[in-house]
Amino acid sequence: MMPKGNLKNTKPFSEEIFKKILKEKKYTIEEFAQEVGIGTRTLGRAMKSSVIKAEFFEIIAKQLDICPSILAGTYPPLKKGSLTLNNINFSSFPYQMGWYEGTEYYLDRLKDLLGLFDVSYDDIEAMDIDDRFDMFVEIANAIGLIADKYFNARTHIRYLSKDHEKYDYSGLELLLDVLENERINCYMQLHANTVLREELIKKKPKGYTKKQILRMSPDELIGLDLYLREQETGKHDKFKSKYLINKTTNGTSFIKNS
Repeated sequence: MMPKGNLKNTKPFSEEIFKKILKEKKYTIEEFAQEVGIGTRTLGRAMKSSVIKAEFFEIIAKQLDICPSILAGTYPPLKKGSLTLNNINFSSFPYQMGWYEGTEYYLDRLKDLLGLFDVSYDDIEAMDIDDRFDMFVEIANAIGLIADKYFNARTHIRYLSKDHEKYDYSGLELLLDVLENERINCYMQLHANTVLREELIKKKPKGYTKKQILRMSPDELIGLDLYLREQETGKHDKFKSKYLINKTTNGTSFIKNS
């Protein structure tokens, strides 16, 4: 059964993941529905059809403090199988991670602007990581000044929740935050493709062969490393808590927190 209305205003919704999170947080479906003000029939239809209205999806994700792509079942390591319902720690994927899920969209729009000057995506990707993101920040600031001059854009505030507190973000501030996060993510990906892959091959985690590890994407390697560290310590790491950027006069390097 598909929901009524425009499918453009819907989000994917994983029944299996939703039920498991409810169980971990000791909710019944009826209790949760009452708390968030969404009817049990609406939740039932969403679970059967695997889609839900976008406005309801956001309410549910915020209340459960879960990353939207996890709740939707679209997070890449989940789709590829390196994360499963048997080994995922939902506490490692808070709602705040969803701030940056539109990163690719933002970056593509900035790249499209440069395309007007015959600068290709490949040209941009070939740049040094710090040079690339310093350039993006300069472009964002320039657009922000123009938008503010002609549309008073800095008064347009977005209300976001972080660590259960509300913060006011203008569109420019949000974009700059997204860019800085993606800069860190690029270093994480670079580290995963080089150092981390070799570490995991040497470690030989149970259930994984060298061939499988060689085929894993950087995101899958990071997810596996996080899972293994949680198994060793019995605790979950805060989002990116073990990844640090070391900025020095000699440039930027990636280091892993101990």
